Amino acid sequence: FGETGAGKRVLSCAMGNLLVWLPGKSGVRIVTPPSNLGARPGTVLGWVRKHLRVLDLDLRAGDLRRAVAMAVTNSRIGVMPVSSVDGRRLPHQSLALELAHDYLRSHDLLRSP
Repeated sequence: FGETGAGKRVLSCAMGNLLVWLPGKSGVRIVTPPSNLGARPGTVLGWVRKHLRVLDLDLRAGDLRRAVAMAVTNSRIGVMPVSSVDGRRLPHQSLALELAHDYLRSHDLLRSP
């Protein structure tokens, strides 16, 4: 978190970027903190941007409480879905899981049983 006059700003994770699915009037949108506020550009985030429309948004702590899905990205783990925030289960985890599977498939990392 970064501190501003308007409250705590969300920038990134300790070693990765944050993707947040937020509900809105026109449906669910995927957002990430903008790099001009200090978030890292990220290789995996770049891959996500090529495949999905991701909006840069000045995220606040309250936005995380409204999230319906969330994922952390970095070059070691790829796309890691988040299951809960502050003890609240995210209701549409399948959105992040689908993105994680797409990433694994596109890099030929899925193992067949």
